[in-house]
Amino acid sequence: MESEGGAGIRLARAEPHLVICPLRLVLSIVSLALFALPCPARSIVPYRITLPSGLRLIVVSQPGARLAAVEVRVRVGSAMETPANNGGAHLIEHLVFKGGDNGKPGEIDAAVEALGGELTARTSRESTRYATVVPPANAAKALEIIAGMLLHPAFRPDDIANEKIVIAGESADSDSEPARSGYSDLAATAFDADDADRLPLMGSPETLATLDHIAVKSLHGQWYQPENMTVVVVGDIKADDLVPTATRLFPASATIPPLPIASPPTGVPVQFDGVTRAPLRPRSRQLDSGLATVFFAFSGPSADDIARLPAIDTLLPLLAAEGDRGRLGHALVGGEKSALSVGAEFLPGRLGGLIILSATGPREDAARLESGLLAAVIALRESPATDSEVANARAHALSEVEYGDTVPAGLARRLADEDARGVPPAVADSYPDRVRLVTADAVRALIEQYLTPTRRTVAVIGVAAKTPPVDSAR
Repeated sequence: MESEGGAGIRLARAEPHLVICPLRLVLSIVSLALFALPCPARSIVPYRITLPSGLRLIVVSQPGARLAAVEVRVRVGSAMETPANNGGAHLIEHLVFKGGDNGKPGEIDAAVEALGGELTARTSRESTRYATVVPPANAAKALEIIAGMLLHPAFRPDDIANEKIVIAGESADSDSEPARSGYSDLAATAFDADDADRLPLMGSPETLATLDHIAVKSLHGQWYQPENMTVVVVGDIKADDLVPTATRLFPASATIPPLPIASPPTGVPVQFDGVTRAPLRPRSRQLDSGLATVFFAFSGPSADDIARLPAIDTLLPLLAAEGDRGRLGHALVGGEKSALSVGAEFLPGRLGGLIILSATGPREDAARLESGLLAAVIALRESPATDSEVANARAHALSEVEYGDTVPAGLARRLADEDARGVPPAVADSYPDRVRLVTADAVRALIEQYLTPTRRTVAVIGVAAKTPPVDSAR
């Protein structure tokens, strides 16, 4: 099972343990005109319906496709949790694989494998994903297996105790992934204290200890209802055949009260004032590699900002692409320069997102990495991106979106990601066209508005905090 992220479109396609992953507030007509021109009618048009149970069903029929992607998205993640139940969504993701009252270990995985697929799962900030790819003739059966595991888990106390141990191991392993550690440290430092986006996806040992089988069943009863789920199927499948199947598999519940989730976010939008630094970790597995990664986070659009989405997707490869390209790659990678690789991602948040830049290099060069990253941001503002640079970045972003849409799994994931983030269908269905029409002025406006060198949060992974002497620690 995967542990994160979200993170869909490139800005939600980041794979670190955070997601990113929801984006969109309907802006004024002026903002829309600035960041996205009207789209031509050349988009995919999925079949969409909301069933009597409240389940959203999205189907893209692709006659002749050899495989079908089946994805069920539950609209709950760490951003919907509270400090008291933090980690609950990720724990439930693990536990549903244990099956119902009569289920046996590994039975669900074996059943999907017998259909020619492999079932994966992933918890992000805004949703929990369950997905597989099977021959089209087996798509309905795969959906039946997933529906059963999601709606009727047993939550045996022994399973809960065992999975908490597994999650503790996952949490320890995340130290070996600088992106997960860095993004987590940035979120904890940058987001407001009342913003659920700062909560860690896996929770903490303290919060997990309070989640016994009674608490887990209660959370599952609130979160895992058809009205809080979306099913996406892409392949050689007819929507008319899936509607009755999904209606049967996801019936309305008369015993569960209305969902107490999706409440409006509270707190202060992300607005940096000066330079803040995340505390260094006392230990990181990146230390063993001799590498360090420096992260800069700048405030970005909120998770509801529909109009800026295509421009942000274009900005990211302009900054860093393929690990050594883009403005950051040219400034920091190669020759006598300090970085081995660079990166740029967007971490959405309901009150405001984070635009995250990173540079990885030898640990002894951590200070040079940080100063070089800062110099590259300053240079980007002093020498704005050219029309040619934006055109190249736009082509890169478009190729990622269009390549993903060429396979059922990629298209299903994008549609599910955007649905989980509340992207209107008209925007989701025409997204490639919107990327194609991003202007250089829109990208330059994002840089001017958000990438302010004097307003950033810094995290460094791979450089350990100094341990105080024993006498002074007493």
